[in-house]
Amino acid sequence: MADNLEVSFDNIMTADYTDPLSILLPANELLFAVINEEVQSFGMTRQELGEQLSVKIKNIVEQYRKERQTKEIIKGGVMFGIETILLIGILFFTRRLYRRIIKKVDTWVAAKKTFFGKSVSGYCPHR
Repeated sequence: MADNLEVSFDNIMTADYTDPLSILLPANELLFAVINEEVQSFGMTRQELGEQLSVKIKNIVEQYRKERQTKEIIKGGVMFGIETILLIGILFFTRRLYRRIIKKVDTWVAAKKTFFGKSVSGYCPHR
């Protein structure tokens, strides 16, 4: 129902019947019903709980519709693009840093020519 922009949630009606309290949309579609057993746990009347739930539903539907506007979808796409570019940059920087570290280790190992009498020049276990 929230996807249908023709349905207005601005004036959700509450109708008080003898058994449950029904929350109705303007087009007289039943959204949900509040029964006496549910109301007792909240410590309020059926009308009060119905009004409180009507306000919550209206706010949730407004938030849902706002998040799915074209503007928000475009904003999400732009943010996705920026985050992807940042990730690629971080990966590129990390790769360059790793290569520099390996080059320094190779240089250090080559300078040590022997280790306990064995030749270890050019050895690097991480390649």
